[in-house]
Amino acid sequence: MPDIPIEWVGPDNTFGSKVAGLDDIGSIAIPYARLPGRAASIYRPRYAQWADLGDELMEDLMALRGAGERTLRATLAVAHETVAAHHAARGRRRLTASAAAGILLDRLDPADRTMLTRLVFPIDPVPREDVAAYLGVDAAWFGRNCPRAKRRFAELIAEPAHHDVARHADWLRTALGPYTPTHRVAHYLRELRLDPDSAEAQMYLYIAGPYVPRGDWHENRAADGERQMLDLVDRAFEQSPVQTARSLSATLVEAGMPATVVPVFLDGFFTLRRLNDVCVRWGQTSSEQAEAILHAHGKPMTGRQIHEHIDSQPLTLATLMGNLSTGEQFIRASRTTWALRAWGLDEYRSVVDELGRRIDAAGGQLPAAALVAEVCAAIPDVAERSVRGYLASLAFVVEHGTARRRRDDDPLPPQPHWNTARGTFRHGSSIRLALPVTSELLRGSAVAILAPAAAGVGVEPGQRRTFGTDVGDVEVVWPLWTTNGPRLGTVRALARSVGAQVRDTLVLTFDPAAARASASAIAAGTAGSALLERILGRSPVALTDVAESLDCSPDDVVAVLSRRGDDTLAETVSWDL
Repeated sequence: MPDIPIEWVGPDNTFGSKVAGLDDIGSIAIPYARLPGRAASIYRPRYAQWADLGDELMEDLMALRGAGERTLRATLAVAHETVAAHHAARGRRRLTASAAAGILLDRLDPADRTMLTRLVFPIDPVPREDVAAYLGVDAAWFGRNCPRAKRRFAELIAEPAHHDVARHADWLRTALGPYTPTHRVAHYLRELRLDPDSAEAQMYLYIAGPYVPRGDWHENRAADGERQMLDLVDRAFEQSPVQTARSLSATLVEAGMPATVVPVFLDGFFTLRRLNDVCVRWGQTSSEQAEAILHAHGKPMTGRQIHEHIDSQPLTLATLMGNLSTGEQFIRASRTTWALRAWGLDEYRSVVDELGRRIDAAGGQLPAAALVAEVCAAIPDVAERSVRGYLASLAFVVEHGTARRRRDDDPLPPQPHWNTARGTFRHGSSIRLALPVTSELLRGSAVAILAPAAAGVGVEPGQRRTFGTDVGDVEVVWPLWTTNGPRLGTVRALARSVGAQVRDTLVLTFDPAAARASASAIAAGTAGSALLERILGRSPVALTDVAESLDCSPDDVVAVLSRRGDDTLAETVSWDL
């Protein structure tokens, strides 16, 4: 045991007896960052608060392994200083932000104060080499001492003696929120009667956040303020494409954004349109705007009604109607109105219904030319080519110029081998389908696929099949009446689950036997063998692997890929395999 000073020997010489007023700070945590490193390793496992040390004999403290007189005297000195600060603060009136900051900064030793006020607090810190020259230290010194200075400062703030500093910092944090326009920062610092350029102001911004600039805004970096606020709005619209200004405001205010900032934030970072007392995201294209308009009204609308709200100019009503007709996200709800496919309404099939009704009325068959003429006369806003297109669908059979409904015993036309469909491959008992990721796909629109690909996953004309995934079901649908062939239901959730972005490639793997599907994403720009490996799900890839994936001989691989339009992959095989 080291020599013990005589004044520390005896049963009455406790730690508390050496620090008058220790009981007043008993509940305060011992600031180990302000003590020598040895104090933390020796005392921290046993003593958390000053009260824990109060009844300990000085002899026992000296007897602890690794303890020494210097460490214990340093602990006593910090205890005395903490008591003095606590007594000075007790009973005094509330301090202004500036006065409270001054008292706190005065308790820092000169080196800590220099590092904090010149390097840590400022948004634009003084060059480190200048601070090093001022302190007379080398660059490596900062790596050791800057983190310690921050810890010592944090311990001081936690003391009740500096309650006023914490109170002003809390007020500033609430006033600014997680993300705020920069001009509000200076305004609220002046509300605290602080010069925005002063060390005291920079200290409060550090404690409250720290707050750092992001363009014309400041964010609370500890809360990742910018990303947090942007994500809240994005998630709200992902959950529902229709929001109210009140619900958006409530979401942001609940996360700490002041209500007065919300409109400025929404207008500055999102393109929203207020329609029918709700908010929708407003795209640049007429199709995006039409979709938003339908979402806002929540019911089918005529093309003219939709056109009245669109500001994508120039746009004629005829062009809009064409976009509605070709956009997979839209369906006709009636002869004159349009709806969103995502609503799940029955699609209006007036032409097919008219064709079938007239065939039935004629006893089951009718000359095709007369049938087309009658339907065109009954529905004058439908083009003759559309009528003929529906009549040519698999819902009907035309033989020797006579049309009838397809019967269950009518053979369906044979479908080409699945390997004729672009982007379609086999992997074991599964079929892999590579699709380009578009904004429509990510919005949840249905995706048209080639007939051989649908047949490859076990879906024939007139059938619908559901494949389970980890994020919901995916349907492959092939209505008999369609003129566009089979389609996939929304794969948005699958695409989102693998982080797919616009211009990426989404690879869907269907297991017909298990009725399961999964997905993977290939980043845009992936090329050569890497692209081939990701699409096929094999690594490395040999020519025989590609042939097996295409169900053809190795000699036919390039020809099969070229015929179906996979020119990039054909070129890769030619050069790399």
